[in-house]
Amino acid sequence: MRRALALVGMVAVAAVAWLSFAVPALAQTQLQTVVTVSATSPMAVHGQCFAEPTTEPGSFTLHRTIAEAPLTVTYHISGGPTDLNSDPVAGEDHAVQFPQGQAEVTVEVHPGGGLDTETATVEVVDGEAYNAGDPDTGDVTVNKDTPTCASPTTVATPDTLARTGVRPTTAPLTLTGIVMVALGAVLLAGAARRRTAG
Repeated sequence: MRRALALVGMVAVAAVAWLSFAVPALAQTQLQTVVTVSATSPMAVHGQCFAEPTTEPGSFTLHRTIAEAPLTVTYHISGGPTDLNSDPVAGEDHAVQFPQGQAEVTVEVHPGGGLDTETATVEVVDGEAYNAGDPDTGDVTVNKDTPTCASPTTVATPDTLARTGVRPTTAPLTLTGIVMVALGAVLLAGAARRRTAG
């Protein structure tokens, strides 16, 4: 009887040990990584007076629950940006690599040119080595500012330019005309006297 009880006790101890160590290890190997996303910083578009606007990138961060091994995650981005770290245009799928031991990766989102840029939406795409968690989408907003620009300075046309220097005058011509008329009258009077005398 004692032997039977001892044998049952040994089996029970072995079962408890297996449940304590083997089952969690097996569950850990079968557990799949969960990837979530969150917006980190907004994009910015700064309007300029009489020049093209300038832009600043925003960013989003991908998080994973298991970080032991490297992991490649696919995500989809749509909305405002026209490029993503020189990758193809928004609306296509992109991939990012988690290095071994790293649980977060931050990716920049560049706004398109112009003040009509809209919010960019990032969505984690399910993969074979991971599952998309909650939240699996994030919005990278855009901050816009438009300066108040003064009107361009009006340049005077040539016919409205102010005159400078000495203004021309007709006084010398008028004086010359008077002298010529007076001289002609004197000459005519002299000629008439000579005729009369002769």
